[in-house]
Amino acid sequence: MKNKALKLCIIGLISTTVFFSIRQIARATCAFGGFDYETAGYNLFDQALIGKSRLAPFLYEPSRPYFEGLMDSSNAKLLPTNEKEWVVYLGKEPSEAEITRLVSRSKLADLQELKKAVQKQANTLNDSLAKNAGAKYLIRKSDVETCNYLIFAKRCEPHANTGDAGWYSLPVRDTIAMEKLAKEGEAQARSVRNSFIRNRYAFQAARMAHYRGDYTTCLQLCKQYEAAVAADSYISRRFQALEAGAMKHLGQNAEARYRFAMMFDKYYSEDFDFYYRNFAFSTPEVRNTESHYSAAGGLISYSDSLNGYQFCKTAHQKTVLLFLDAYAGVIFEIPAMQNMYALEPQSELLEIMLMRSITEMEKGGFFPKHMYDSGEKTSASASGAEDARLLRAFVLGSLNKGKMNRKYLWEYAAGHLSYMMADYTSAQQYFKLAVADAPSGLSIEKQAKAMGILMEVELTRQQDAGFEARILTNIQWMKANYANDDRLTYLFWRMAQRYETQGDSIRALLCYSQSAKGIDLIARAESHPLAKMIVWMNKTGKSPFEEGLAAGFKYSLGQLYELQGTVFLRQHRLAEALDEFKLAGTANLLPLPADPFEIHFRDCHDCDFAEVQAHPYTKLTFVQRMMELEKLSDASGADQAAAAFDAANGYYNMSYYGNSWMTMAYQRSGYDTADQFFDCSVAQYFYEKARKFSTDPEFQAKCAYMASKCEHNAFYRKTGLSGSADDKGIFRFRSYDKMLKEQYANTNYYNEVIKECSYFSYYVKH
Repeated sequence: MKNKALKLCIIGLISTTVFFSIRQIARATCAFGGFDYETAGYNLFDQALIGKSRLAPFLYEPSRPYFEGLMDSSNAKLLPTNEKEWVVYLGKEPSEAEITRLVSRSKLADLQELKKAVQKQANTLNDSLAKNAGAKYLIRKSDVETCNYLIFAKRCEPHANTGDAGWYSLPVRDTIAMEKLAKEGEAQARSVRNSFIRNRYAFQAARMAHYRGDYTTCLQLCKQYEAAVAADSYISRRFQALEAGAMKHLGQNAEARYRFAMMFDKYYSEDFDFYYRNFAFSTPEVRNTESHYSAAGGLISYSDSLNGYQFCKTAHQKTVLLFLDAYAGVIFEIPAMQNMYALEPQSELLEIMLMRSITEMEKGGFFPKHMYDSGEKTSASASGAEDARLLRAFVLGSLNKGKMNRKYLWEYAAGHLSYMMADYTSAQQYFKLAVADAPSGLSIEKQAKAMGILMEVELTRQQDAGFEARILTNIQWMKANYANDDRLTYLFWRMAQRYETQGDSIRALLCYSQSAKGIDLIARAESHPLAKMIVWMNKTGKSPFEEGLAAGFKYSLGQLYELQGTVFLRQHRLAEALDEFKLAGTANLLPLPADPFEIHFRDCHDCDFAEVQAHPYTKLTFVQRMMELEKLSDASGADQAAAAFDAANGYYNMSYYGNSWMTMAYQRSGYDTADQFFDCSVAQYFYEKARKFSTDPEFQAKCAYMASKCEHNAFYRKTGLSGSADDKGIFRFRSYDKMLKEQYANTNYYNEVIKECSYFSYYVKH
């Protein structure tokens, strides 16, 4: 239950000027660990039950469309931005865009020219500033004091930016220059009369002190000037952030955590992801331990000097800290929620935590997404089941007390957790209560119906014709309402498992095809009931349920024929393979990328692929030619040896080592479990046959060398050796090398082999 993804190992500096968007922080907590929980388990629980929420980004790993649909800032307090405050300060004459151009984007030289214009010394402003209402206001008011501040802030700006430094490293700063700027800012703050400008000078001074590592001075300046700043103003918020950051660096982590948590809660409409991150960075590493709190619960001690709870003045403030601690993975979510409920049972933070906890369990693999032929069964791990039991106990206990805000959310959660625990009677009861108590306009009734359909599968003893007639309508409803949703694919997964238990491998296969992971008949094709599947697909008079399964099946009938033919080809059952390929159709028989009867001293697939074929072979024409060659190799005559040699080449190239390995495999992997893919024994047989039927020593030498390649491949496949020339054991597998050396040393081909093959050359020399 604990979110372990966010590790507190990144350099946590409030000094950073990189502000992450809300969407980034919402997704980052599950991205740091490098594991995609989205694919680990079926997610049957829908967090959209929460409805519009300002805290939607803190649901469990929402995708962008999901986030955009739930995020609600309509009730958020509109905090004054820096631009808005400058607009008011400059008589409400400039727009916010003009303020951005004047304050943020002007270069130092531009601002210096502006000061000259304000002092009536010269007016050489560029067109952008000359037309800027803010600049015009300063010129009209002869406001040198404000110009001086803008110039000072621009001088500070390069020292505040991180430059090219990444999140993993500290930027290099000119601390001497920053110290001078900090002192200059302090002096100006003491001398200027305008409070708006004075507070900003003080902020720049505090910022320079912070960024150069003088956290004590930064803290003093913040405390000195913050009280005089309007509450919740832009400068007030920046002072608060600097102050909390300085506390963190001075080892006052508990208060820093408290302050960042309060800023998170208060200023959620502006950079609350930033406040959360710094809250997490202010958490001592020693706190990030699984053993600190028992998953079974127990109220947390608020007197702990490390955790910051001692600074909380209200129950709500403690609730905020608990939420952030649980979100950051500092404490387990269940005891956090127990404490949150005891403090503030109607808190929206508590509802968010409940929604994400159930989703986290499911996406983390409570209902694992296995491949249908993996040998795994969908069942919760022992720890997952215990988490679900504990969470359900908490939810049921809370419902008994009845103090929560939206009771229907808790009732639905109780129903869902009961489903997870296979307590279908309780699940039905709580889903019914949730539907009755929910306000109109929510999707809770539809979601409860979907869960009811899933429960129908669980409660059905035998998936017979009667069941199929009933479930068909429900499947159609699910497809209309939950297409591409885990609830639909999980329905097929569970039906598939039930059919498998009943011994109906065909229906199981058809249902697995529509589960989350689908099916892959290509992998270990020989282990699948392809022949039975073909018979079923050809069956007439299918029921509507069967027609629906057939329509959703991943493979066409032609593809099944091609797969079955490939299985036969792997087994060297050429006549049977030919029959299947004839039924597959040309669309399912792709041309081979190389001539399957071409052979070389050294295997070079890319070389063969590069050669243009006038009439490329397909699996069908390849098998036809192989059958012709085998027949010719058995008939006495001048072509007997050549036919046997070509047949041997075909069998060699069919294997992992040849240029037409795709005739009996769909990917070339050294980890293929089918021994036939690596078997060169039939090729070796035909090379030997060709050698015996030939009277030409040169051709015989070529046959012996090719047979030796087959022998070598068998040795390395059996022993797992790397194939280096000094593998002593290979001498036991070199009967054809010995033959080539002893019987064909006087041939030209022998000399070519010496030049081309380092293995044979090594053998001859040793």
